[in-house]
Amino acid sequence: MLARSLVTVAVLALCVIAPLPAGPAGASQALNVTKTADAADGVCDADCSLREAVIAANANPDTNTINVPSGTYVLTIPGDHEEEAAQDDLDLNEDVTIVGAGTDTPLGASGVGATIIDGNDQTRIFDVVPEDIVVAMSNMTLRNGLSPTVGGAIDNHAELTLTDVAITGNDAPIGGGISNRGDLTLERVTISGNTAMGNGGGIRNEATGTLTVRDSTISENSAAEAFAEGGGIANAGAAMLDGVLVEDNESEDSGGGIQNAFGGQLTVLNSVIDSNESLTSASGAIQNNGEVTIFDSMVSNNTSANEGGAMRSNGSLTIEDSTFSGNTAGTRAGAVLAAYLQVKNSTFSGNAAMDGDGGGIQIDGALALQNVTITGNSASSGGGGLAFEGAVAAIANTIIAGNVGDDCQIGDPLTSLGYNLDGDGTCGFAAGGDLPNTDPQLGPLADNGGPTLTHALLAGSPAIDAAGQANCPEEDQRGVLRGIDCDIGAFEYVALAGDQRTWGDDNCSGAPDPVDSLLTLRFDGGLSADTGECPPMGDVVEVANASPHPWGDVDCSGAVNPVDSLKLLRFDAGLSVAQPVGCPEMGADVLVVTG
Repeated sequence: MLARSLVTVAVLALCVIAPLPAGPAGASQALNVTKTADAADGVCDADCSLREAVIAANANPDTNTINVPSGTYVLTIPGDHEEEAAQDDLDLNEDVTIVGAGTDTPLGASGVGATIIDGNDQTRIFDVVPEDIVVAMSNMTLRNGLSPTVGGAIDNHAELTLTDVAITGNDAPIGGGISNRGDLTLERVTISGNTAMGNGGGIRNEATGTLTVRDSTISENSAAEAFAEGGGIANAGAAMLDGVLVEDNESEDSGGGIQNAFGGQLTVLNSVIDSNESLTSASGAIQNNGEVTIFDSMVSNNTSANEGGAMRSNGSLTIEDSTFSGNTAGTRAGAVLAAYLQVKNSTFSGNAAMDGDGGGIQIDGALALQNVTITGNSASSGGGGLAFEGAVAAIANTIIAGNVGDDCQIGDPLTSLGYNLDGDGTCGFAAGGDLPNTDPQLGPLADNGGPTLTHALLAGSPAIDAAGQANCPEEDQRGVLRGIDCDIGAFEYVALAGDQRTWGDDNCSGAPDPVDSLLTLRFDGGLSADTGECPPMGDVVEVANASPHPWGDVDCSGAVNPVDSLKLLRFDAGLSVAQPVGCPEMGADVLVVTG
């Protein structure tokens, strides 16, 4: 009896000394947050704040799961930046998974989740410092974090994965949204509206960091003070973007969208980098001082106050199967200014150097072009397509034509490997198979299939079957097989079976006229509209060298409506009719594909 009593007393004593209401030590535990108020009494039980759940997880070396229901969790406990989560930010010191309640709307539409963790504009939200821990967060919004050093929302040194998370409205001197020195993976994440006084308005990836971003949006972030670079991302480590939209970010200095520092390695796949801006310097889209590779991506509508509307690259730059369009530089190099540039199966279109040369590309070092199309670019001082003052150039199977301010401005001779097409003869191509002073007969920049916009070769183009087979890639920019007879440029022409029609002639009478306008209004009103030998009104048709459209949708808006009727009447009256990019001109011959 005495022995049993002593055992009982010992067990009770242990319970008093080390109570574990959240679960046994050394075992995984689920911690359920039950209140939105910020409290830290050290216990996570039926009355558990987010901070208390984090403290309990830090006390357990096994992986814990913290479930955070819908609500707004504002961090209100001030402190002196201790490292145990009792004050200020939430320090994560052990393996943990933090799961929110989901999102009200898909991220990217509003970027707001049902579970919101708010730094109250007074503290960073999460500090993930131990390098040997593994952390995952999902289905939540982190907002209004404020750090005096790095990472307004998160400072990460560990292995961290964010899935379906929004990082918005956070501030820090460096890395306004996130600072990363560890291994960071973002899946379906929105990084928006964050500000850094220095580099990395959205994310700063340090030299020791590995950053992987998939199917995410990085938008409206800012690197805000003088000499600050990388409005969306500042990368000094290894970074990979796959299926990412980098949009509407800005930097006071270079790299409105992204800055890739010396030693940085950046790979961009299947992504869109659009409408970013360098306010006082260069590189609206990407400033590169390291190594950048771009595949299957659109880099468009970026602007810089100085040179390199899209990019200034002082390091190594490789571009494949991508399009640079609509970028603008305040001075030279509308799209790309590079020291070392290698381009294959890519398009440069509609870029502008406002006060300098090199509307499309300007090279100060080494250049290699293979099956590239450079057209529709402009420069005020010459070299509307290409300005070259480098040491080495090797160009094959490339179109440089239709640029404003001469196609080429050559300070040093270009080396033609043959089978290049030059619209005005300024590029000096004179090797076998070269076609100087030749119109390539290109369609407009349009969705011709594949992940990027391209210029199609029109039927009868001299570039068709005119390239040198030895330097032809297996596929064109869109992924279409080139076959035995390769075409010059980024686009491979494939003859299609179809019916020749006139755009706007909805009833195949021979020309667009007021009858077509009447048919449009009848269709819009739900009445019958006899189109004769033409496709039925409203049926979606595949148009060669243009994206699919409903028949009768003459302005390519996506539907047949009274605006189409008005445009038909304007055309019939001899007035101008503006068409969007990728939409056939009114009265133009088109091929409606039938097989």
